[in-house]
Parts: sequence; C-alpha cells; structure tokens
Amino acid sequence: MSSRSARGFPRRLATDADGWSSEIFGTVTQRIGRVKITGYLSVYPLECDGSTHQWAGYVVSDTGLFAGGKAVSVTIAMACGLLDCTTAEVTQTLQVRRSG
Repeated sequence: MSSRSARGFPRRLATDADGWSSEIFGTVTQRIGRVKITGYLSVYPLECDGSTHQWAGYVVSDTGLFAGGKAVSVTIAMACGLLDCTTAEVTQTLQVRRSG
C-alpha cells in the first residue's frame, strides 16, 4: 500500500519544478464496520528533473489500525517552478493486506 510510482501523474508536472517546492501528500481511508480509519502521508522533497522516480509514502493514522480489505486513497502531487505551480490528484481503491 505504501509504495507507489510517480509515473501515474502528468509528466508536465515535474518539467519546470524544483525539488524544494514539490511534494506528494494524501489520505487513506478505510471503513471497518461502523468505524472509519483515516491515515495521512506526505513525501517531501521530491526529485524533479523530468524523469520518472519511485517514491514511498508511509501512512500514519491517529484513529486506529488499518485492517485487511479495501481502502480509498486520495493522493495529490504539487510541483512548483520559478513562475508556476501545477497539481495533480489521483483517487483509487487499494487492497490493504495485514502485515505479520
């Protein structure tokens, strides 16, 4: 769940960006019965040189532990260059597996 590739975002996102002002952040939400578990991730800084790079975001939740099953991820990438900033959002369903 935590390992992702940045190639899902538009390539133009990183062509005019500097690493100091580029980041990926998002949420992962899972409903377990009547309880909703929400976790947050942030990846900063990013390497923005026009190439595709692997990145990992580790989700931390204050509301409980994730369980095996489906979860929804909303991830936003933001990259800023000298004159402009661009953002891209991806929403997808994840399959969470219990570790250990």
